Amino acid sequence: MNKPWLKPIFFDTLRADLFPLKTHEEGVVRMYHCGPTLYSCPTIGNWRSFLFSDVLRRTLEWGGWKVFQAMNITDVGHMRESDDSSLKIDPIQEKAKEKGLSPWDIVARYEKQFFSDMDSLNMKKPTHMSKATKHIDDMVSMIRELVDKGYAYESNGNIYFSVKSFKKYGNLSKNLIEKLDLGHRIDINSEKRDARDFALWKTDPKHLMKWDTELGCDGFPGWHIECSAMVNSLFGDKLDIHSGGEDLVFPHHECEIAQSEAFSGKKLAGHWMHCRFLLVDGGKMGKSLGNAYTPSDIYNRGFNGSELRYSLIRGHYRQPLNFSFELLKDSRSALKRLHNFVQDLDDVKEANSHNHDFVQKYKDSFVDFMQKDLDVPQAIAVVMDLVKDSRKKGLDDIAVSAKSFLSEVNEVLGIFVKQDSSDNQKIKEMIEERNKARDDKDWKKADCIRDELLGLGIQIKDSSSGTTWNKIK
Repeated sequence: MNKPWLKPIFFDTLRADLFPLKTHEEGVVRMYHCGPTLYSCPTIGNWRSFLFSDVLRRTLEWGGWKVFQAMNITDVGHMRESDDSSLKIDPIQEKAKEKGLSPWDIVARYEKQFFSDMDSLNMKKPTHMSKATKHIDDMVSMIRELVDKGYAYESNGNIYFSVKSFKKYGNLSKNLIEKLDLGHRIDINSEKRDARDFALWKTDPKHLMKWDTELGCDGFPGWHIECSAMVNSLFGDKLDIHSGGEDLVFPHHECEIAQSEAFSGKKLAGHWMHCRFLLVDGGKMGKSLGNAYTPSDIYNRGFNGSELRYSLIRGHYRQPLNFSFELLKDSRSALKRLHNFVQDLDDVKEANSHNHDFVQKYKDSFVDFMQKDLDVPQAIAVVMDLVKDSRKKGLDDIAVSAKSFLSEVNEVLGIFVKQDSSDNQKIKEMIEERNKARDDKDWKKADCIRDELLGLGIQIKDSSSGTTWNKIK
């Protein structure tokens, strides 16, 4: 295996500082990113976090690293607290009741939409897309070991992790155990030895998604244990990077560290990386505010997947990003400038375009910014400077090197994709499938296909003479 040429320096949440990437195996990165819970479509805030992991992976692969990327899919029900801390809600079961479907139907519906949105946003599919339901045995084995080692205990058929038994609890989030806010998504009940303890396995006769295991009564896993079990199953004790949104630092990732390291006696991950929140028009995003947009919501406004992707990755991942429709319009303009520049480069005769020195300084700057904690905003600024300065200089002698560099930029950022004839055939087939759904009065399926097409940048129009389509500019 060739040694990677990129020497990344990343901010580590646990150590609260920048550190050079160090992995268990030379030239290989094993990384895990927390994925969706399948009770609804992830919002663009969720997708900012998912796309951060995609840019991280793309950057490492571009830099010569071999990457094994895992992302979990939570397709099991687990209790989350409502605003009223006395009520415990399983979001999958709640959505199933609302829709008059089974929890399994809900999971299947949103899994399909998740992968459709992933494609529309040009996100590479992780090496491992692990479903929680496929790792129930791994969770049970880990829980049993934690009980045997004295880190967990059974109470009234439920099993809890004893936070006080793990001395490093709080190191990631910088929370001292004695100062933890008991009302912060912590399950408070009399079954626990300590209010701060968290559930590993729960039993509830009203719960629909449950399993008969060696732990006793039919039950279901707690929120945190699934990720620990998946990481252990996929990577053992050789996980190099664990990432996710900043909302997962506490309690989710803190609890992951506790149960995983108590189980193995070794560090869960070499590096911890977290993406900051997405704001909307300068404020918080929420369903009650009507601004918890999904990709389909954005596509229905006439924007496409490339424009949304560019908007969500253009800010530094460690800074909050303010999303707005003005941002989307600006992203559309920026992408149009890039597309036009690439088209102009394609029109240059290559015989007279082998001056590489001019472009190299821009590439060197791009590399420097990307390998120092994924500074995407500065890296994009370098690309836009190249576009501007190249037009001043003239394209005749730089076209080959400029096109080569921009191909690398797209390899890293994934912000523009050319269509070919196979794409047109796919669009035609999707429109035919949608028309059949409309004939069958399957309006949900028809709307879903329309949203998928919008995500691909394709707008359709129905008329008495049939359905036509055009690419959104």
